[in-house]
Amino acid sequence: MRRPDDPVRMDQMRAWLRRAAAELGLDPDVVLEHEGALLGLVAAVAHGPSRPGAPLTAFLVGVAVGRGAEASASAARVTELAGAWSGAGDEEVAQVHHVAGHHQDALGAGEPASGEEQRDAE
Repeated sequence: MRRPDDPVRMDQMRAWLRRAAAELGLDPDVVLEHEGALLGLVAAVAHGPSRPGAPLTAFLVGVAVGRGAEASASAARVTELAGAWSGAGDEEVAQVHHVAGHHQDALGAGEPASGEEQRDAE
């Protein structure tokens, strides 16, 4: 059962979004018009496939919109995907882990993501 959103917190969110949009030179309506769809997307991802992946998924939808996709439709597609997600297989998780480790190395951000990758680099 979904609990109702606190009106004070929602007003704070909207004030923040207006300020962030102004800082980026954007019309705040670009996000406020799609508030429900975007919050639904973030909730679906956070309570499904990945809590830390929720804001990054919203970013992906934003990139798609920046390239011409419609915001609410894109959010709905990814929300549906999140609802159907049954979890990545071990091989997919290992591949993501491997790629992330190499990105960290390229950025000088530390050691490879796993001991196995470290051995592979030697």
